[in-house]
Amino acid sequence: MRLIIISSIVSISYSSLCYATDLFENPIVQVEEKFQEALSLMEQNRPLRALDLLTDIASISDSVRINLETGKAFLHSGEVLQAIKTYNNVLENYLLPTIVRSNIKSVITHAEDRKFKPYINIDGGIDGNPYRIPKKQEVILFAGLPMTYDPGEKTGSQGYLTTTIGSRGDHSRLFNYDFYVQNTSYESSKDLSLNKYGLKVSSLWGDDTTHIRTTVGANLVNKYEQVDGIEYDAGVSITPDVFVTSPTTISGSYLTYQSDDSQTDYNLSTLSISKRYQFDNANFVTPSIYADFYEPLRSTGAYKSVRAAIEYPFMLQNMNLTTNVSFEDRRYRNRDFMFGTCRSDQTSVVSVTIPINDFYFTIGYEQLESSIRFYDYSRYTVKTGASIH
Repeated sequence: MRLIIISSIVSISYSSLCYATDLFENPIVQVEEKFQEALSLMEQNRPLRALDLLTDIASISDSVRINLETGKAFLHSGEVLQAIKTYNNVLENYLLPTIVRSNIKSVITHAEDRKFKPYINIDGGIDGNPYRIPKKQEVILFAGLPMTYDPGEKTGSQGYLTTTIGSRGDHSRLFNYDFYVQNTSYESSKDLSLNKYGLKVSSLWGDDTTHIRTTVGANLVNKYEQVDGIEYDAGVSITPDVFVTSPTTISGSYLTYQSDDSQTDYNLSTLSISKRYQFDNANFVTPSIYADFYEPLRSTGAYKSVRAAIEYPFMLQNMNLTTNVSFEDRRYRNRDFMFGTCRSDQTSVVSVTIPINDFYFTIGYEQLESSIRFYDYSRYTVKTGASIH
């Protein structure tokens, strides 16, 4: 009888233990499945979706590995401050091997560097026609009056140098900044030389698949021999699906310039669409179409234009070259004040850029053909530059 009772107790205890184990195994299995899915999403460059899963897991199981992967997901999604906070929390609340603590501190240091990234850009070269003006010629005005046009000192090529000193910072998806001071100096044209003091703030919206980036900015423009001013700009670009083979980006921007004397104020609106066609890991081509709407507030130079452009990187003699080609058709709204007819221009531009580490070298050519032949011009540019980060 005693054996039967003991046997029954052991049987009941075993059954109860199995039942209790089943209760606790399901959450553990859930955690492991979600964790593996989160790791897979990170490999697919989908950190926001991975963050959702890791947040769910953290409510069930709080472990070092889960917190470290959460910090990594924050970092990859652009939430730099949240990543730093998560990594510091791991250092403060867990006993870790020395090598692990050292690796985490290294990651935190690199994340801190993203908050303040100083840079210097220097580029300069020769501009064959910096004023984009026609050559010396005899013309007949709309009233039949002859005129000799001579651009004088403004004709011919000039050397120039542009220096930009600034800092970029990534803090979160909603706050990233670029502050800079820029000086452009021409060899003998003080009226083209200027200083710019600028600030741009950008935000990234949407999810892992759809990227929506907004920017707002302002530039204080200090001109050497002309009236100073300030320009404000805002823009938005939308990429509906960044994971498709050929992603499409739709953009729009608005810029307004206000001069101190209000004589050269203008507004410029731009719409564009571009599509990147990837052939393989190294080769792609990006065609784009732009529509510009230029409205000067106190002059008759208003126009609308459509511009088609294409960017094509390629290899030549083990060098990475990038070719840019564009064609613009511009139509002016008002009659030309000298010739009495409405003007339209067609501008073709081609350039080739050779990047070498942080340096680059660019050769370009631009040609404008106008319905009023007086305005025809051509222009070449040779430019080189470097970036220091």
